[in-house]
Order: sequence, then structure tokens, then C-alpha cells
Amino acid sequence: MVMGMDTGTVMGRMNARLKRLLTAGSVFVGLLAGLEPAHVLAQQQQPMTGRPAGQLEGGAATRLTDPDLQPTGPRQPMLRLGLLSSLSWSDNVDAESESPVEDWVLEVTPTLGLRREHGRLTGFLDARLRTQHYLHDDARNTRYAVMNGSGALEAVKDAFFVDFDGRITRENRSLLDGRGPGDGLSNRKEDETRDFSVGPRLQLRPFDLADARLAYREIWQTGGGDFEQRRIGRVDVELIDEQPGGRVDWAMVFFREHARYDDDARPDVLQQRWLGLLGYRPLEMLRLYGGGGVEWNEFDLGERQRDDILMVGGEWLPSPRTRLHAQVLERFFGTGYDFELTHRRPRSAWTLSARRDVSSALDDRPGVREGQLYQQYYASLGHLSDPAQRELEARRRVEEDMSAQAGRFASNNYFVEQAWRAALVMNGRRDTLTLGYRYSERTRLGAPVERDGRDDFREYERIDDQALSLGLSHRLTPLSSASLVVVRSRAEGRGQRSERTDRWLVSMGLNSRLGEHATGSLIYRYSQADSMGDASDYTENSVTASLGIRF
Repeated sequence: MVMGMDTGTVMGRMNARLKRLLTAGSVFVGLLAGLEPAHVLAQQQQPMTGRPAGQLEGGAATRLTDPDLQPTGPRQPMLRLGLLSSLSWSDNVDAESESPVEDWVLEVTPTLGLRREHGRLTGFLDARLRTQHYLHDDARNTRYAVMNGSGALEAVKDAFFVDFDGRITRENRSLLDGRGPGDGLSNRKEDETRDFSVGPRLQLRPFDLADARLAYREIWQTGGGDFEQRRIGRVDVELIDEQPGGRVDWAMVFFREHARYDDDARPDVLQQRWLGLLGYRPLEMLRLYGGGGVEWNEFDLGERQRDDILMVGGEWLPSPRTRLHAQVLERFFGTGYDFELTHRRPRSAWTLSARRDVSSALDDRPGVREGQLYQQYYASLGHLSDPAQRELEARRRVEEDMSAQAGRFASNNYFVEQAWRAALVMNGRRDTLTLGYRYSERTRLGAPVERDGRDDFREYERIDDQALSLGLSHRLTPLSSASLVVVRSRAEGRGQRSERTDRWLVSMGLNSRLGEHATGSLIYRYSQADSMGDASDYTENSVTASLGIRF
């Protein structure tokens, strides 16, 4: 058994082929942690204090937001090239196999980062070509592109824009089977998903009475394997009257989404809403609002449904460091809500949030979420005087936070999602402690997509997943640090039959800046999955050494 091998036995497998491989690969040094990728500039959806709640793109009933791209952290060059490389040893490279397979994996990845925060064209692009070479099994070798980008073109100053974004990724689409979130060996072609969108946006102030926003977005979603292709058209119309310093404001919002599937036998999905809102500010730090409307939905539940919407909410800012937002709605699926409480101190920050609404995989935009996390972490690291070290540490924490959260759910189905999240970050002189918890419950709307075997909603009507995480970072020297991440997660599928998968993830590593444009790391990772059902159990130990250069 591999687990019983000593170090000498393992190293004895580094035959002449591996030596030649390392010699050839040594000229291609790069590191993901050292690249400082451009994906942290995302299309931020920052709440606008004092504006009434409305419909955002994607149909989620929440606060109206500023559609412009917001800078995250310090300015950086528009173009950034890099070369990433790593050498990994794993005692189980095939997590879905009954017998563990040991192998070495060499990865060489050229990268391209673009970002622009000012001018007529703003946005970001993070594109990579991942090349993974397995020493003992050439059939596993793979090369594929990953991409994340978003932006806007200001065609007419302050009036007419063209928005666009795109994402290509290979992440395990199943929460119950296979590798866990954030695993670099999740490279199955069947798990690839591709999302692209483009559309015009018009912003006006008719008769100088209210701000108007009219936007249309055409979205294409495709994927590998039996992933059902679909095309979505979204319309957003917002009319907002908000006077600076005024006590009363109002808004009218319209949202429509029409999803068409590639399979002609599968019915289209249509959702449409009208909403009117009235806000009142009894105090400068407190704002209350309420409103109502009507919605029509077709989620393959039979005939088109018509339902009324009722909403009440408020926003309270007792200090610049504390913010509370809460709203409750009555919708066709029952009670929906959106709650968020944040508080910052000089060396700590914590967040509590809860949300229940209709959602789909297209509403889960990791680029946006990563950008928001990066802003929070960068702001909390003011005690680091070196800007490069501060930015690198903020990015490292974002990666830990994203891997600790419940897995990304890639599905062609619509669902009602109920999600809770709590996070705490504490900064010491040389140490940082991060605690996080997330729970998500997703209930399918309509009939499942039958032919897609990687979609968990094919077998289950409801998917629950939760994760509890702990992260600890200790700065050894001004240029190096040690880190520990522990994540305990559970995913459950419920319906005519039930299944559950429990996971452990433990990661320990050393990170160091080797120069102005280079960094290195050595990371040990332990993964375990125990399934109570048909999914495969597996245990994996891996060690990854990385070096990196950014240009």
C-alpha cells in the first residue's frame, strides 16, 4: 500500500524519466500565489446608502447597486504576464477510483492578466492555459483553458454602456461525488462550464426628476459532457428618485428573464416582476422602506403562476464601522429575506448574513465574490506597511476563504436557495485567525434535466451543503509565512432517495517571497471523503512545491 511506504521508497520512484521531466520543466517557473492575478477587480455590487431596495441583474430581490466597476485595492499595471509551475506528488490522483493511484504531476501554466479601472473601457481578465503532465500515466495528461473576466465599454459618456463578461472553468460539478472545492486536480472535461454574456445598458435622468437605468443582457451557458446548453435573455429597468439629504425616496423596478434550452422538448423558463418601493429616513443613520408588486413565473410547474409581492426593510448605519441591512418579502415560494450585519475594528472584522431567494448557477459569480472578499481583507491589513506584502496576504486569505466555503453548485436547474454565512477575521502582530461557517439549502424548481449525469438535481429534489473552516497564518519573517487551513464540510442530497458525503480538508504550507517578482511555496494537503450512498470514498495525501515569476 502507498500509505505504508517510507520516504525512501517514494523517492525511489523518481526514475530517469522524472529527472528529464524536471530538467525540461525547470525553465518554466511560475507560481499562482506570486502572480497576483487580475481577477480581483470584479463588477462590484456595492450597496448605495439610502437607495430603495430593488431587483438586481439575476432576479435577486436586494438593494439597488451601482453598475459601475469599482477599483479594489491599489492601482496595478493594465497588462500582466506570468508563468505558473508546480510539481505535486499524490497518493490518489483518481479520487473516483476504488484503488488509490499514486503519481507525480507537473503543471506549467502561462497566464495573462488585464485590468483597467479608469477610462471608457474598464474591467478585468484573468486567462490561463493549464497543462498537467502525469509521470506514470500519459492518458491523464490534459491541457485546457480557464478564464474569468468582466467589463464595460462606455460608448456615450455617462449614458450608454455595453457590459460583457465570461467564465470558463473546470470544477467538480457534483457536491456529493468526486473531489472537493478548490482541488487543483479537478480537471475532468465533463465538469467544464462556460458562461458568456453581453448587452447594452442605458442610464438617463429624464426631466431631471429621477435616475433611469435600462439594461439587457444575452447570456450563453454551455458545458462539457451532457451539460444542457441554454440561452438566457435578461431585462432590467429601474427608475429611482433619490434626493441628497432628502427624507423620502422611491423606485420602480421591472425584471424579466427568459431561458431557452437546447433541447426542444424541454420547456422554456420565464420569470417576470414589477415592483414599486417607497423609502423614508426618520434619522440620518436610519432608513426604512416598503413596497409591493406582482410577478409571473413558469418553472415547468404547470401553467404560468401569478403572485403578489410584499416587501419591508431597512438599513441602519450606527457608525462608519457598522452596517445592518434587512428586508423580508412575500413571494410565490413563500417568505424570502436578505439580512447582512458587518462590523469592523482596527484588527478584526466579522460578518453575518442570511438570504432566501430564487437562484441559478448563473447567479453564482465567483469573480464578484472574490473581489468583494479581497476588498475586505485588504482594508483589514493596514498594519502591513509593504504594499506588495499586504496585497499578497489579502489574496492568500481570499483563496483560503473561497476553498473553505460550500462547493460551487453548477446546475442547469433553477432552485430556491436559503443560505447563511458567518465569518470572523482577527489580526495580531504576526498572526491572523480566520473562522467561517456557511450553510446552503437548495430546493429544485420544476423537473430535472434528465440527461446530465453530473447534475446532482437529476437525482435529488433538494441539496444541502455546509462548511466549517479555520485558518491560521503566522508571519515567520517579513518575506515568509506559515499557514494552516482546516475545513469540515457535509453535502446531502434528498428526494426519493438520500445520500450524504462528509469531507475533511487539512492544508499546511510555507510561503515566501524570493524576489521582487518571484515567490515560492511548499504545501501539504490531506483530503478525505466518506459517503453514505453511491458516491466514492477516498483519502488523499499530496505535497506540492511551487515557484513563480510574474513579469
